[in-house]
Amino acid sequence: MTLRKHVLLCLSVLFCACSLSVSAQSYELYKKDTINSTDSAGVKQGKWMVFNRENKNPDYPENALLEETNYKNGLREGLRKLYFSNGKVKSEVNYSNNRPSGMARFYYPNGVVAEEGTWVYGGWEGNYKNYYETGPLSQDLSYAYGKKDGMQKQYHSNGKLKSEGVWKDGMPNGAVKEYNEDGIIVSETVYDKGVVNDQQTRYFEVPKKDEEKNATSTNTKTIKAGSAEDKQSAPADNVGAFNGNGFYKIKNKQGLVAREGIFSNGVLVDGNQYYYTADGQLTKTLIYKDGKMTQEILEKK
Repeated sequence: MTLRKHVLLCLSVLFCACSLSVSAQSYELYKKDTINSTDSAGVKQGKWMVFNRENKNPDYPENALLEETNYKNGLREGLRKLYFSNGKVKSEVNYSNNRPSGMARFYYPNGVVAEEGTWVYGGWEGNYKNYYETGPLSQDLSYAYGKKDGMQKQYHSNGKLKSEGVWKDGMPNGAVKEYNEDGIIVSETVYDKGVVNDQQTRYFEVPKKDEEKNATSTNTKTIKAGSAEDKQSAPADNVGAFNGNGFYKIKNKQGLVAREGIFSNGVLVDGNQYYYTADGQLTKTLIYKDGKMTQEILEKK
């Protein structure tokens, strides 16, 4: 082989090798930005954008942006965004080594935040918030290792507290209080590691609007059932500690009214207290006036 042929053969081999290497890499330009790049091994690198012209989702316009994601060596790394058909952001989730990790935020189609929190390898961690589509806070929760842990609160759409209680290892533990949209307590359910304690659970009948006018504005203090301070409570009532002011109907674990009337600092001032048998038959009624028991009525057997 002559020297000239040898040189031409080497140049040809080198040109082919370079062509193969260049052809294995690819990228696109979008608004002067380099996107959808692959390295020489065909592995995704950098910023990737997915448009509906490739996916052909009938619910989206043809050229709508569906997703923005960053890649490192073929794995998602950093912020990933998904979009609604109207162009608004649907979700923002941070990734580490191809797994969701870090701040995550989800939206309603109108652009309002739906939920947000920190995601750590398979579950929420720390504070998590959920919102109504109109914007107000719906839930303010606490998580540990993907399970509810700590104080959990829910809110009505008007901003009033809906419920509150402590969770431990994914289960309610202790008293969970529920309120109506006016902020008045309607129940207090007591749990022991997720199991309801019927003996301590209480239900309250919400006072009527005209009866609420009788409520006082004095400071309250807790009166424990059966204590020396709570002269009206009978152990069979199971109504527990109560510090209400105004008109209330308090029910026992049987769902029967145990006390009703006007209360002051948890003490029945004007109203009735009822006693029942185990099967729910009324046996005695105590009538209170100005904080004193004025009459005792025994039911005939």
